[in-house]
Amino acid sequence: MTLCDSVGLELPVGLLPGHAGVMDGHPPVIVHPPAQDGGRRVTIRGEPMGTAYSLFDVLEFLHQAVLPNTDTAIDDPELIEWRGGGPYDWPNST
Repeated sequence: MTLCDSVGLELPVGLLPGHAGVMDGHPPVIVHPPAQDGGRRVTIRGEPMGTAYSLFDVLEFLHQAVLPNTDTAIDDPELIEWRGGGPYDWPNST
């Protein structure tokens, strides 16, 4: 389900713009530990966004969810909880 904002962008329900910081004591973005194929599941505000195979994929998910995607945001523990490795830990990447 999507909603249209005032400029016509379709935004997934539950991923509407808002405070990007800690909500309910947890960061809104969780990057899960790497799977055997090197991909890392990404959830934003409890909604599964997909599997990231690089930092660029995480940035795209942040963009889709209308969250900051600057280089400083990836190291912000109030925005992203990195599990099983940080933003530069991508198994199977070359």
